[in-house]
Amino acid sequence: MKLTESWKDELQSFVNQVVHEIYQLPQQERNMLTILEVIEKKQHDMNEQVFPSQGCYYIKLAQIMDNLIQQITIEQQEDKKAWFCQFWNGFDEISGKEFSLDHVVIQQSEKELNIKKYVFESVEEQLQQFHNMVIECSKHMFQRVPDVIETIVLSTGKRHIFWPRDYQMKA
Repeated sequence: MKLTESWKDELQSFVNQVVHEIYQLPQQERNMLTILEVIEKKQHDMNEQVFPSQGCYYIKLAQIMDNLIQQITIEQQEDKKAWFCQFWNGFDEISGKEFSLDHVVIQQSEKELNIKKYVFESVEEQLQQFHNMVIECSKHMFQRVPDVIETIVLSTGKRHIFWPRDYQMKA
């Protein structure tokens, strides 16, 4: 991480790294102990200058850890198979538009395609841009629109769920 990043950017980068490492593990190994070990290792890898010691920063980090553990536990209970996509970049030759997607969790079965992103905080405008990017990338990667796009705000535990097919029917 760069020293010039804001603390929110640092936390989002930290979240991306932790989620990436967790989803590299086999599904049965994604549990509370493993998540805490990954978080501790990532935190240890960062030096004090990069990972500030302000109390509010660590309170947010504790909230992130708690909410991440809850989400992974739910996923395990539902036995959802998921994989992590660190980066996807594509180009639509018809429209001439480039699109990309990063740090998302993809849950795919024969019947369903769900895409999830863990974020530190959410902004409505960014959510809409994210939904549009997911739809474009999904059309390219899977030749279909996802059934559900989910954004999980780890600082609050809130889940934003978007059903693209319902939205497209209204449009």
